[in-house]
Amino acid sequence: MLQGGGMEMLGRVPVTVEEVADHPDYLRARKLYCDSFLALFDRNPFLIRLLTDSSRYLLFTLSVILNANHDGDRRETWFSVGRLKQQMAAFGMTSPRHVDHLIERMQAVGFVEISHAPRDRRVKLLRLTDRMLAHDREWMATDYIILDTLCPRNGYAGVRNRDPAVHAAIRRQSLALLPEGARLLCEQTDFLLFFSRPGGLMVLEALFEAALSSPDGRECPFVFGDVAHRFGLSRSHVRGVMQDAEAARFIRLHGRGGRAVEILPRLWRSDAIGHGVGARLRDIAFLRASAELAPQPCAPAEPADRVWVKQA
Repeated sequence: MLQGGGMEMLGRVPVTVEEVADHPDYLRARKLYCDSFLALFDRNPFLIRLLTDSSRYLLFTLSVILNANHDGDRRETWFSVGRLKQQMAAFGMTSPRHVDHLIERMQAVGFVEISHAPRDRRVKLLRLTDRMLAHDREWMATDYIILDTLCPRNGYAGVRNRDPAVHAAIRRQSLALLPEGARLLCEQTDFLLFFSRPGGLMVLEALFEAALSSPDGRECPFVFGDVAHRFGLSRSHVRGVMQDAEAARFIRLHGRGGRAVEILPRLWRSDAIGHGVGARLRDIAFLRASAELAPQPCAPAEPADRVWVKQA
């Protein structure tokens, strides 16, 4: 796991996975996250399409990180189509044509603009619009809810308040964490069942919403047709995801048509560990961003009796 580096200068080290996953108030924080996540995307076909599959999710996240690190005077930092494809490949998305299609889709909905590099017209540069950046600030505020709830002493107000400077600094600092993020994503194999399917993340959050709202957190109502209509999916697709989850022993279905579902201990634990891993990476990015934004001490002024004036 990543080390905190020189973050002790800010008075603390990053949170641990266990500090989040085993926190006595984790389920309350998890429900707050779930409610915020679904409020952000619920019944909004335009935004739901951002999460229809893992490649779109990754393209969105990588784009905001590369956009924040773009420096026109340093070619190696350029947010270009080629660099985005390289980062996507690191996460296993190796089809350049598919990436081109996703970029075209983002351009069509007004999230990204494309231009040629002024000194090399062979290079296509990307720039995110204010619309996409505003949405990412909302998304980031949701992503930090669990940390903000369980560790309020750590001061995530800038994220909660959608501060553009804090948002940009966190995205800049997230670049160095991408290799670790790719490795940890590959290790979260339980979530690949949902993450690799169109709309799988929406189905997963709806499942936890139902469980966390039930009296005992166990068997809860979950009608395939209702979930499908809510997120613009087919009923057969939702049923297939849930049947695969049952075969993997993540859940147990009760009644015809999935009228009720029970989340089994394996999925509860995998979910807690997954959010713990994500929280740790986000906290490291936050600490590094805080160091970046911290006022730099000014050099002391030279005492008046030490100032020498050259004589004519």
